[in-house]
Amino acid sequence: MNSVDQLAKIGVRSIIGKFMTNGVCDQKKLGEYLNEQLNAKNASNITIEAIQTHKENGVDILNMPLAATADATWIESIIISLMKKEVIDINAPGSSFI
Repeated sequence: MNSVDQLAKIGVRSIIGKFMTNGVCDQKKLGEYLNEQLNAKNASNITIEAIQTHKENGVDILNMPLAATADATWIESIIISLMKKEVIDINAPGSSFI
């Protein structure tokens, strides 16, 4: 179980590295990831526009809060799926032994 725990922690660090900068959610990184995922799923132009970023006081922010988008549950599903893949469904060589 210690090995599984360590692999899960590696997954958590991977997600943190993917979306965080200096301990804060980097909305530009999040928006770029969601843009890639939503374009692959042929999301509506409204949703794609909502996750684009713009500068406000020198900081990148999403055009619209994720909870306010029309496809918020779709976006939530994408994020949960990534977390599940990286942290919960751990695939390791020799997984049956681990």
